Amino acid sequence: MRQSTSRPIRVALFATSVAFGGIERVVLNLLRYMQPGVEFVPIVFTRTDTEDRTFFDRLSAMGVRYETLYVNSHTPALIVNPVVNLAQAIRIVREGQFDLIHSHGYRADAFSLVVAKYLGLPLVSTVHGFTPTDPRLRLWCELDARLLRFFPRVMAVSAPMKDQLVAYGLNAGRVDVVINAVEEAAQSGAGRKEIRLRLGIGDGEFVFGFVGRLSDEKGVDHLLQAAESLVTQEPSARFVIVGDGPRRDDLLAATRSRGLTGKVDFVGFQSDTAPWYDAFDAFVLPSLSEGTPMALLEAMAHGLPSVATAVGGVPQVVSNGANGLLVPSADQSKMSEAMRCLMTNAQLRAKLSQGAVELVRSSYGVDTWIEHVRSVYTKTLDSARRS
Repeated sequence: MRQSTSRPIRVALFATSVAFGGIERVVLNLLRYMQPGVEFVPIVFTRTDTEDRTFFDRLSAMGVRYETLYVNSHTPALIVNPVVNLAQAIRIVREGQFDLIHSHGYRADAFSLVVAKYLGLPLVSTVHGFTPTDPRLRLWCELDARLLRFFPRVMAVSAPMKDQLVAYGLNAGRVDVVINAVEEAAQSGAGRKEIRLRLGIGDGEFVFGFVGRLSDEKGVDHLLQAAESLVTQEPSARFVIVGDGPRRDDLLAATRSRGLTGKVDFVGFQSDTAPWYDAFDAFVLPSLSEGTPMALLEAMAHGLPSVATAVGGVPQVVSNGANGLLVPSADQSKMSEAMRCLMTNAQLRAKLSQGAVELVRSSYGVDTWIEHVRSVYTKTLDSARRS
């Protein structure tokens, strides 16, 4: 152990970053809000051809020193790169005199475990979720689940995620539920008029918004099916999809084939999502799997009534009829019905909006989350000292 009482705890934040999303938001919040006495250095695994530089731009804007390990900089990548990245990670952690490694993401978990074992450092991982949407990711999920058994402590972002980890063979006593947090939104509404004008949205139209990665597990194709049904009954319904990902082209084609051109706007990735939440009248989360979704918490912080699928940690966030509406996953009929209910019931919208803001304020504040993370660090370090 290198920690002394005369200096802060130094934490190496290993993170796998493909595109700006939940992991990146959590890491940035750690950097912004951690209490004095903890110092972080992000060590980020990414690709040389990554187009989305939002995470790195925000780290730089915050004045944060970080290290970048490129997973495809050497060929053959599957053979040479892991060896090179491992050597780089060991060197960075050794020279940085870190006391603890905190990892986020499949690749980060794998490398952090080897580095921690090699250097004799305590280790903790935050598990944000498993999304085995293709054979390669399925392999990473299986590997990660097996490797996590060797971590001294693991943070799960929801109670169902903890249950899933225990089912994979992890010791329940080593898994802490640390639910994601979100900042309270200013709710200025400044961007609402400009965005709606830009998209040609009329004053009488009702906008359902989605924010997230356009990948299979997010279920946007099911949202489009529900939208097709809804607009036949409520022609004033509009949909705005904020985000990018591998399913974008397929979803655009599905929008055209369903006759939703002019009803659904794909606006791509947006580095600042706050004005977009302001432009929405309601939020929809059609996911097939989730941990504790940051986008849902952000929408609720903005006072948006939400329709969300009852997957993962979502039912721990949304209390049906109190701060949002829950529907079964992949059930387009129920989703359409719930969206119509929001459109036609202003009193319900007001109730859900108030409940959403109150929930975020009372249960998902940053201060409480930081205290939970800090307590896990303390338990991990104390356990390492005793061993």
